[in-house]
Amino acid sequence: MGAPGRPCPLIVTDWVTSSKHDGEESVHVPDAADTARLASAVGRFLTRRGEFPTGGVVLRAVESFDAVGAARVWWVDGEPVLTGPHPDTPGLRPVPDLASVAPAVRALGARFVTTDLARRADGVWRVVQVGDGQVSGLPAGVDHRPLFEALVTAGAGYPLALTAGRVALRALLPSTAARVADGECAGFDWIDGTPAETTSGGAGIAVRAAASGHYRPGWGVFVLTDAVAGTALGSIGFHSPPDDEGFVEIGYDLSPSARGAGWATEAVRLLAGWAAAHPEVRTVCALTEPENLPSQRVLERAGFRFVGEREGLRVYEAGVAPGDAAGATDEERVNAGSHPRS
Repeated sequence: MGAPGRPCPLIVTDWVTSSKHDGEESVHVPDAADTARLASAVGRFLTRRGEFPTGGVVLRAVESFDAVGAARVWWVDGEPVLTGPHPDTPGLRPVPDLASVAPAVRALGARFVTTDLARRADGVWRVVQVGDGQVSGLPAGVDHRPLFEALVTAGAGYPLALTAGRVALRALLPSTAARVADGECAGFDWIDGTPAETTSGGAGIAVRAAASGHYRPGWGVFVLTDAVAGTALGSIGFHSPPDDEGFVEIGYDLSPSARGAGWATEAVRLLAGWAAAHPEVRTVCALTEPENLPSQRVLERAGFRFVGEREGLRVYEAGVAPGDAAGATDEERVNAGSHPRS
């Protein structure tokens, strides 16, 4: 263990239990090469645990971390929904980089977990503990609404993310939507640094729906992201839940730097297909200004058809799930997307 010629310090523990309060001498081994000391430490650990070491003995490498404090992140269905300080360092609130952590968490296949992270001295964020979200302590002084909104949405059977190919649509829940509506990044890595004005306007739909009591999980706004890089490119969502006749309207927009690469077409196809698969939906609709030809081409390529005009806007409808994602090219130099009523 460790590099030849270099000491490899270890902590003795098991798969679950932390031994940090058992005394430095009893659990810390300065060098794994000192097998006598290692065996003694393991023996003392097993004596204390008796018949109940969870999963056996684990030797954890000791690393040097910055003094910025640790962070605890709550994940629901593979999505990071709340980040706060670790209970051991409540006064420090670092913001960890989750780009390399998210794929590993999703690979666990667990619906509700927490990860405790610390920043190593070389700047790399490390997961130092994975826990069950049901028993992890909530941090004081942090807005917990995003976590509870995510749990309600997931519990109602609606996704926090929709993914197809290179596109991932991540649910913009009301408390986070309020921040985006105010122009904040709200934890997303926006391609142009901050959300576009049209994106903030789209987020306002979810905010107003929640304020009026008309918000329904699953039928709000999503942030359109690059599924691989995680970059936020715009937004897409519903103006309201399906009405009594099964009619639902969608709107979308892109940040300037994301236009012309087929993102909107793929996002519209994904969201419209998801909506059309629900039995309460009979028609998926989108409205766009007559002069916005790029947005109209997006809808046509996504499987929508022009059905007429309403209050000076062109109306496009898709009554069934759209086709596959092939054929999206550089058609979508969308000016303001399709949020005419946002």
